[in-house]
Amino acid sequence: YMFDAGNGELLWWASANVGTSTAETTDSGTIGTNNDNLKYSVVSQINAIDRDGDGLSDTLYFGDLGGQAFRIDLDNAAQTTSGFAKRVVQLYNGHLDTGLSPRFYEMPSFSVHKDKVGLFGVVALTSGNLSSPLASAELSAQDGVFVIYDHDVARSDLYSDKPLLNHRYIRRLHLMNTVKGIPRLTEINRRIAPNTGWWYPYSRIKGDYKGLSEIFALDNMLYANVYDRNGKGLGGGCGASVLGDSYLFQFCLPTGKCRPQYKYNVEGAPNRVKIGAGILG
Repeated sequence: YMFDAGNGELLWWASANVGTSTAETTDSGTIGTNNDNLKYSVVSQINAIDRDGDGLSDTLYFGDLGGQAFRIDLDNAAQTTSGFAKRVVQLYNGHLDTGLSPRFYEMPSFSVHKDKVGLFGVVALTSGNLSSPLASAELSAQDGVFVIYDHDVARSDLYSDKPLLNHRYIRRLHLMNTVKGIPRLTEINRRIAPNTGWWYPYSRIKGDYKGLSEIFALDNMLYANVYDRNGKGLGGGCGASVLGDSYLFQFCLPTGKCRPQYKYNVEGAPNRVKIGAGILG
């Protein structure tokens, strides 16, 4: 939902329910964009990106509690209000009918990288059930970091009426090899399989580690706050205690593999450091 910050008026919204509600037909001129995939709760902040440096947001990135990630393209040069929201793009669909989908409670990070073909966006999300941080394996998803390559966001023709988008939604991401990472795309295989990225499970055992705090990209590094429910935590008198520990995980962008000077530890896992007891951001 997009509101007028001055008076609270609803300006625009996107949902699978657009078309079944009267909100988009009110006298205020509210716009509604229908997308059948927008049917699960969105509880995180929205990452709003200015593509051209004019001070206006052109792109919105977010995830939901159903294991999906989206990009919405906003055309600030549109001549009509109905043309403002250009399209909703489902970037990733990790939904499972079992109810154990990865849950994206936190705003995705966004960074821009360059290969031999040109610029491309990298969207990273962390999953974990913030509503049930102590859930066991039977009630938990395989939580981890999910990194999606967006080969459309930097295109100059993104707002044309019918651009041939590179992206077709991703159902499965490559599992990152901590030794080799994910190779960069060449011009040839980007055309063949442009919609790629990688993911890394925080633990082989579901429920042990959960991404319950923010994830952010900085200087070609990706940092994720991860909660270990089985950590030592802090004991306390009168039965008071803090359960589990939080860690800061470090990955390298865009492929997940670091240069030799940023070595993984001897276990072949990403670098990490303990930052304290409980769920810490």
